[in-house]
Amino acid sequence: MRLSVSNLIHYVLVGVCIGLVDLVPGVSGGTLAFVFGLWERLLSSLALLTSAFGKLLKLSFVDAKNLLIKVDWLLVLPVGFGVVLALFFGASLIGVLFDSHEQLLRAFFFGLVLGALPVPFRQIDHWNVLNMALLLVGFSASFLLSSIPPPEAFDPPSYFIFLGASVSICATILPGLSGSFILLLLGLYEPFINAIRERDVLTLGMFILGSWFGLLLFVSRVRWLLNHYRNSVLSVLSGMMLGGVRVLWPWQGESGALSQFTDFGSLFQILFCLTLGLMGAVLINKFSNSTK
Repeated sequence: MRLSVSNLIHYVLVGVCIGLVDLVPGVSGGTLAFVFGLWERLLSSLALLTSAFGKLLKLSFVDAKNLLIKVDWLLVLPVGFGVVLALFFGASLIGVLFDSHEQLLRAFFFGLVLGALPVPFRQIDHWNVLNMALLLVGFSASFLLSSIPPPEAFDPPSYFIFLGASVSICATILPGLSGSFILLLLGLYEPFINAIRERDVLTLGMFILGSWFGLLLFVSRVRWLLNHYRNSVLSVLSGMMLGGVRVLWPWQGESGALSQFTDFGSLFQILFCLTLGLMGAVLINKFSNSTK
């Protein structure tokens, strides 16, 4: 199977988008992968990669080779390149924007995720009482999780970085859960951003090791659930996406409590950014459908 230049560019741009939103607490890279229609393909390839790694640890080289052959490299490599590119060059930009224009950035991503919500809902073949209940469970869990005030910054030990990365990577690959938000809850978001900015190899290495460990434990189980209980899993994920939008509400206090706007002068700017996000979701979906 050959990869056209247009698809190559498309996959790299998808990776860039996923990497950029993964830097924003409250936005899931898995959500955008879902919007682009690539989430299940990426999940399958990740499951094969982690299984191959397990075979290598057992010195089963032939089995590992057979698994690696099945990986969708024409998708994984360009998307992965885009993600790495976005992480290293976007960390400083996202940090500056959050420091200077937090409300506007939240409004943009609020619109982006809100516009993406119809995508997972359309993936569910049929609705019943169970799926509706699971939707509410996903919504409640995500909404309550995003309501927890972030802890104060601290200097984390290596083992805590490893464990935090293991948990956050599980959230990253799930639409509706934000890996960066999990890092924020654990007090690891600022150390992660600083490690990328300062090219701190040791800290980044601990984040990478923890993330890989989390993938080893988690990806195959998610794939199994998706294969056996697709509608139920998608119902939970759809609810999580909907509940996770709470953390992107533009008007929030320092503790994360929701409030309403008080400055009419900035209302137009916030509504403009929200509209841009909605339009971006529509364009992303159309572009994704045209290049599948």
